[in-house]
Amino acid sequence: MGIQDRFCPKCGKTTENDGLCNDCMVDNTKWFSCDQRALSTHCPSCGAIKVGNTWTDSTLERDDLGPDLARSAVHLHPDVKKSSIDVTITDFGENRSRAVLVIRGELYKKFVVDTCTIELVWDKEQCDRCNRISGSYYEGVVQVRADGRTPSTYEIQMASSIAQQVEDNLQSGGERLSFINDMNVIHDGLDIIIGSQHIGVLICKAIIAELGGRYKTHPKLVGEKNGRQLFRITYSFRLPRFQKQDVLLSRGRYAEVDRVESNHILAMDLAD
Repeated sequence: MGIQDRFCPKCGKTTENDGLCNDCMVDNTKWFSCDQRALSTHCPSCGAIKVGNTWTDSTLERDDLGPDLARSAVHLHPDVKKSSIDVTITDFGENRSRAVLVIRGELYKKFVVDTCTIELVWDKEQCDRCNRISGSYYEGVVQVRADGRTPSTYEIQMASSIAQQVEDNLQSGGERLSFINDMNVIHDGLDIIIGSQHIGVLICKAIIAELGGRYKTHPKLVGEKNGRQLFRITYSFRLPRFQKQDVLLSRGRYAEVDRVESNHILAMDLAD
């Protein structure tokens, strides 16, 4: 035993530490804690998951969510390394499960293992999007009409398909409140009822890119919230007067419309 040897003041064993040995440090350290309960809130209509105050779209089932939900209720000491948590879940009610966790890790170069039990609570709440849809909430209407004529069946179907594709892209990108509440085919066109002003603009631009046309916006004040004025927007969309393959007579010559763009058309002279 050298004069430089250090001893643990608690158990008397030699130690490389300036103080307690690793065994005594482990004994004196509360290296993990578990919450008694963990809550998961999901929308019964669409399956979205609520984290804090934020809703996120999800396709995961209860069996998939349970292990991560249980692990989220475990709090490890910052000195724990190489941790792992095994979870076994048993349902004991429609909205309750019991999770038994085996927690392993390395603390001060010592292997540690322990268990805890957590109650998992499965709560249901209508999400922000489904709440708006069920309440017929909307922020605008895209009114698809044609200039000097009635839109064709093809144009109505294309406009509807384009609008749905825009909605799908926005939803995939996380814009949950940019939704289409309803679409109605009427005698002179198509009305697309929308949940945000952003989706209204994108639908109009996407239809222009495919079918041509132009649009104007007409805001209407509908109220005030938290000191901010609230508007509903009517997007008055006009498809071009002419469609592809229409035959025109200009200056005594016939031409077939080849392409329709927002401000002009391209036509081929049928005499060529």
